[in-house]
Amino acid sequence: MLFLRNFSILSSIFFLLFLFPDDGFAKKSGKIKFKELSYNFGKVLRGQKLKHKFEFVNSGEQRFAIRGVHASCGCAVGTFDSDKSYGPNEKGSIEVVLDTTNFRGKLSKTVTVMTDTKLLATRNLTVRAFVEEEIFAEPPLLAFGDVFTGSGAAKEFEVKA
Repeated sequence: MLFLRNFSILSSIFFLLFLFPDDGFAKKSGKIKFKELSYNFGKVLRGQKLKHKFEFVNSGEQRFAIRGVHASCGCAVGTFDSDKSYGPNEKGSIEVVLDTTNFRGKLSKTVTVMTDTKLLATRNLTVRAFVEEEIFAEPPLLAFGDVFTGSGAAKEFEVKA
């Protein structure tokens, strides 16, 4: 019985904290707030290096710094001013470059931003594109198997534009 009563009291406290959170802790630290968390380049040609700046503001009451930016693969790179810290209401940006050379069709990559803020220290930024080719072969790969000197091998493929 005592356990149920204590559980009831604790759950009521957690419910009230959830319903009426104390923003004092969050406001007294730096807080990165992005204008947008994703960007879609739309249809692009294969081989392009696409750039987009994700703008942010420090909506907290203290300074914060960006500690690192890591991409989900080598095709996306995020750059930022590593020597800067941002005061309250100060703005900044992270530029993401997406290399479409090795892709065809739908492309979606994530860049993770790490800060020294107390709440939400990491944020994910997403860039998307639909990569088209000017010219492509169908099928994209041909396998000839073993071909010996003096013998011939032939395959057919179609080039599309």
